[in-house]
Amino acid sequence: MGERVAVIGLGLHGVVALKNLREEGFDAVGFDKNPYIGGLWRYTTDETTLSVTQHTKTNNSQQRLAFSDFPARYTTNYPDAREIADYIDEYAKHFNLVPHCRLGLGLHRLDRSDKSEHWDLTLQGRDGSLVTEQFSRVLLTTGSQNRLVIPKFEGQEHFKGKIIHSRAFKDAKPFAGQRVLLVGLSNTAGDVAAELSEVCPEVFVSHRSGVLVVERTPEGQKPTDHLATRRVNSIILTINRNFPRVAGYIGNIGLELKMKYAMKVKPEWGLLPAHPIANAAPMMNDYFLDLSRSGRLKHSPGISSMATDGHTINFTNGTSLSNVDTIILCTGAEPDFSFLGPSANPTLHPTPEWDNHRHNFNHMPYPRLFRGVFPPSKHTESLAFIGAYRGHGISAFINADLASQAIAQVWKGNFELPPQAEREAWCDEHYKGMLRHLEAWRTVQVGQNAKEFERFLNEAAGNGINQKLGWGWEGWSFMFRNWRLYRLLMDGVDGPWILRLFDSPREERGRKKWEGAEAEVWRVNGLEPPTSKKAV
Repeated sequence: MGERVAVIGLGLHGVVALKNLREEGFDAVGFDKNPYIGGLWRYTTDETTLSVTQHTKTNNSQQRLAFSDFPARYTTNYPDAREIADYIDEYAKHFNLVPHCRLGLGLHRLDRSDKSEHWDLTLQGRDGSLVTEQFSRVLLTTGSQNRLVIPKFEGQEHFKGKIIHSRAFKDAKPFAGQRVLLVGLSNTAGDVAAELSEVCPEVFVSHRSGVLVVERTPEGQKPTDHLATRRVNSIILTINRNFPRVAGYIGNIGLELKMKYAMKVKPEWGLLPAHPIANAAPMMNDYFLDLSRSGRLKHSPGISSMATDGHTINFTNGTSLSNVDTIILCTGAEPDFSFLGPSANPTLHPTPEWDNHRHNFNHMPYPRLFRGVFPPSKHTESLAFIGAYRGHGISAFINADLASQAIAQVWKGNFELPPQAEREAWCDEHYKGMLRHLEAWRTVQVGQNAKEFERFLNEAAGNGINQKLGWGWEGWSFMFRNWRLYRLLMDGVDGPWILRLFDSPREERGRKKWEGAEAEVWRVNGLEPPTSKKAV
């Protein structure tokens, strides 16, 4: 084994990163504050720990919920959280990762040593004890849901009921028969509303803005995310690159028209107009609109104040809701970089325009990272992040798998990053772009052009996708020699197997190919693979 590497966080991002680093010869060790791997996908009753509820279902269909060399065999199109957690456990066992996972140890502090020879990683045990260890490289995969967003309301001190953040919501049963008010519109709000509707006569939701609502599987159709083929995504992202926000604008119009005329969304619900799709993802929920139509979910605008009687909530349109027992804040969370010392913290670069922007009222920090992964100047060769920026696609499994494959190849010396001046210039332009992005609406996470990001990660990982599916002689040759497979890759389910389908154009200096990848491409599209051809 080679250099000692720490992977911080053992949710699905950290687990696949640990595997991809060890596969390339690094002496990688994973750490997590929880006594288990899987992160938020493992249900826990601990109200201070972010996790799914017992009834959470995925927003991606099963074909996108796997890593690139370990097929999953889920029982439904949209698996529940238990199946996801079990799959991550099986993956870790299959690749012998468990002996390299140190659980119950969370990040307390990360900074460069006094002589800048290594990283000093201070870990905190569940009993509060601290231990410091040294590593040559560190990969942070702690995600973007670390610091809770908790709004304050005028007169809140008068409220006699209970106010909790949705992180503390684990089960609907304790709220049976109560009058519960949800604050905010998000995937979490939709899920909590659906669960509460099983035990409460009515559920109330307060929101200052609208939201696009998308069903996981519209009646009589295939799963919604199957429509996001590689070809469709390529077209949309190309339009967006050349005409910023046009693709998102068209998407908003299309979804709003569908909600208005096909889904019969009523104006008084306040769901339309919705925020720009480019700034915040739609709500994926199969029950939210049905509950609204039935009257069991009632909508109100934003909260203006809380009355002195202790149980009445006043709204910005002059109406009020009385006898409220519990308020659940479905207002999300943001990344927290406070555990990182000056050498590791990517948010210390001055960003006054971002910090003071009217749409950044929660003061979300801006991390200055090349391609959202590497510090642009110091320690580029020894520090990396997964999850500080949005991934390139809609599947967290695929995003994390490809990103960690790329990081492993960069650190191994198989792919050279551009010079520091170019990295800094990219970060400068990205910052300007994010300020323009923020002009339209607030954003829940820093992002970047997804098509360019994926191309960069493909090149770094050395997976051959840019060449085989690109515009040029190699791509044309692959298309004509493997027409049926090419059509599946471009117009079929865009699953993880493509990441390990092709030989690396760098031969032995790229990520490892998996011989079972092509068979999985055919299988997830409901087809039998031909016996005579293999992708190369």
